[in-house]
Amino acid sequence: MKKSLPIYLLMLLALSACGGAQQETTSTSTNSASEPIGGEVTSSGVNSGENSSETNSSESSSSESSNSSETQLAAVTNIKVKDGVLSFDAVEGAIDYLIVIKQNNAVLYQKSTTKTSLDLNNLGFYGGHYTATITARSGLLESTPATLDFTLLHVDNDMRLEAEFALLDRERNWADDSNASNGAYGKDFNDCGQGMYFRYYAFEAGNRDVTVTYSTAMKGSYMTLFANGQTFRVDYNTNTGWFGDSKTTADVVIKNVPFERGWNELYLIKNGVAKERDEQGNIINDDGIPEWGGYAQVDYITIKGTGNSFDLDDYDRTSNSYKLEAEMAHWHWTDKDTRPGNWGNNFSLGF
Repeated sequence: MKKSLPIYLLMLLALSACGGAQQETTSTSTNSASEPIGGEVTSSGVNSGENSSETNSSESSSSESSNSSETQLAAVTNIKVKDGVLSFDAVEGAIDYLIVIKQNNAVLYQKSTTKTSLDLNNLGFYGGHYTATITARSGLLESTPATLDFTLLHVDNDMRLEAEFALLDRERNWADDSNASNGAYGKDFNDCGQGMYFRYYAFEAGNRDVTVTYSTAMKGSYMTLFANGQTFRVDYNTNTGWFGDSKTTADVVIKNVPFERGWNELYLIKNGVAKERDEQGNIINDDGIPEWGGYAQVDYITIKGTGNSFDLDDYDRTSNSYKLEAEMAHWHWTDKDTRPGNWGNNFSLGF
């Protein structure tokens, strides 16, 4: 006859089996929770069981700390701007850097680069206040953005002013051509008084050279440049052919044109004279210079810069009104007694 085990021994075996099953469940949960999710280590599920052992908790904490350090990049440091070049120190582990430059909260530049410098001079940045934000990146990982507020001085470089934007009569004198600077130029200045009106801001007073880039098929043609009460004859002595046919230009330099600090107004106008003729209409003592100033086309003018640097905050460049002196503008009038006799009905502003 077989004897059965005592009831108290059966109860102990049952309790032991239940305890082993609980330990196995806790260990599986801890191991799965220590894996990174979406590039970050999360604490979801770790130490969630009341019966988790102290050893498992310690191992999970160590694993989380290690993975966290591997998924972070240090912030960019030593950002500076010198001579128009933005630079910073490389970040260990970074593959590239996202550079964002703003002015008054407007994004002017946003691009990634593997380099640790950016030449702002080649990007068309002018004097003013800017904010640069740089973020180191490695795949999906990003550092904390680092920022630098900086000021660029305005350098008084040579300034090109397009003729087509200065035309007194754009409808009549504008000509489109992809070979011209900015894709257009001024032509058909047939009557005296027709021409261009330029505005230029000078950061300091002084004389500057002005270069006119032109085309003509009539060598010896000329115009007049009006600047701050002085006049300069602009001679077009190179026969380039008409721009529409030749796609060729030439330059003429007018020396020592006066500029005042602030806004300056320049007129480049056809302003020729008639030839003296005898009773039969023949020209007397022809000097070879085209009558009425001849004909020329203008692509642009260039005002020579000083190369000096200026903080734009020191200058008020707003211009809310214009002062127009009557005595300086009388050549617009249609009164035949106060204008050259060749000025027809289509001159200047069409008055």
